[in-house]
Amino acid sequence: MIFLFLGGFLLGLCMQRWDLHKRIALNTLIAVGNQPTRQIGGFMLATALIGMGVSNTATAIMMLPIGLSVITMLTQKGDEAEHERFATALLLGIAYAASIGGISTLIGTPPNALLAAYLREHHDVHVGFGQWMMIGIPVATCMLLFVWWWLTRGGFKLEGDSQTMLKKELGKLGTWSPGEKRIALVFGLAALAWVTQPLISNFVSAVDDTLIAMVAALSLFLIPGKRDGDKRVFLMDWDTANKVPWGILLLFGGGLSLAGAITATGLAEWIGEGLQGVGALHLILIIGAVTLTINVLTEVTSNTATAAAFIPLVGAMAVSQGIPPELLAIPATIAASCAFMMPVATPPNALGSVDVSARAALPREISPG
Repeated sequence: MIFLFLGGFLLGLCMQRWDLHKRIALNTLIAVGNQPTRQIGGFMLATALIGMGVSNTATAIMMLPIGLSVITMLTQKGDEAEHERFATALLLGIAYAASIGGISTLIGTPPNALLAAYLREHHDVHVGFGQWMMIGIPVATCMLLFVWWWLTRGGFKLEGDSQTMLKKELGKLGTWSPGEKRIALVFGLAALAWVTQPLISNFVSAVDDTLIAMVAALSLFLIPGKRDGDKRVFLMDWDTANKVPWGILLLFGGGLSLAGAITATGLAEWIGEGLQGVGALHLILIIGAVTLTINVLTEVTSNTATAAAFIPLVGAMAVSQGIPPELLAIPATIAASCAFMMPVATPPNALGSVDVSARAALPREISPG
């Protein structure tokens, strides 16, 4: 499962190297039009789509400067208080959408892949890429729509025009380069293979999500993206690959080791016995208590560290109550990625809060979160 995430990181970095993610974002923003609430929705949609395959932090780093440019274009005339309200909604919408988009896929954020690895290794429950998307995409869509409605309720009265700036930025990218077309093809084929993996495995049993990710990632080093004189420039080089967040992969491996130690030492069984009284509660109340606890903790700790520590404990509690472990572990995993209130909760929140606090009071972030 670590190699699945490594492959996802390499695909995301390759998209960034060839500016494919920027082209996707700008085309989405131009398509939604100039109306302020639709602009915020377009930014959130583009951010979430990119966040499905690119790290949440990198997505926010790319989208926030574009958002600031749009704010400048739309707030040149009119009421200053209305300008601040729009700026806060747009910047926080980008920060929140970066985290929400990561919920959609197994490679979108580390807790998702950590859950899949834990369930497979300790409970023989297989959660594939396509299976997770059947859960993640509906959840992320509902969350995205609610956050958009919450941030834009009441509308905005602005007079500026951002379409000219967006079209100018898109024009700077020029026509689709061979590199962009080829990474789009590789990413599209990988996504198709992930979704159809259960069918493919009926014919070739060795094919799983990890193999698909690594084949796609390795192909990036073999497919040329352009020619620089007589020299071929490949889609991926080692300088770009070195930007992989190796620390997250180490934390990921440590989380799996922690889960194995909790099971091997009997701690999981001991915790399960200590929670026998929880069985008297209704399943909905148990899920609510678990998700609330993790949601509070993830506001002040990394979502990966929170998931690594609590997924094995939640799994042990589920087994002790005769509940399928995935019924508690999946809500717990999603809750670990729902850190929207505190600026320190996630890197996108921190990045967004810097821009928000530069224009308005910091409580403007805490309230929507």
